[in-house]
Amino acid sequence: LVSALTPEEVLKAELELVAAACESAGLEYANFPIGNLQVVHPSRAHPALAGWRARLESGGGIAIHCWASVGRRPTLAAGLMVLRMDLEEAWRRLEVARGRQVPDTLEQRAWPAGLLRQFG
Repeated sequence: LVSALTPEEVLKAELELVAAACESAGLEYANFPIGNLQVVHPSRAHPALAGWRARLESGGGIAIHCWASVGRRPTLAAGLMVLRMDLEEAWRRLEVARGRQVPDTLEQRAWPAGLLRQFG
């Protein structure tokens, strides 16, 4: 489980025990905080995305969440998907899965393309 929530959001949502609950259930928990409506520098994201991609390629699964799963979550997911498919196809699939247009901002929508230019 990858959480893009900030420490303040974790407290507000009363999710402080999620990491321990994941561990008890045998799940790996990764906190990758990103401020609401923001993106992170590609150099900060790349190591995490590379690890998550390796997990997927070895047959594992990943669940990503943020507050409403329409901004940060689809942005991170698109960062993973753009290495395997056209970015617009990745956004289309994410929108179908979420049932609405994603992400929240134009900066978030452009972020995976910048990541691909830098590390692809």
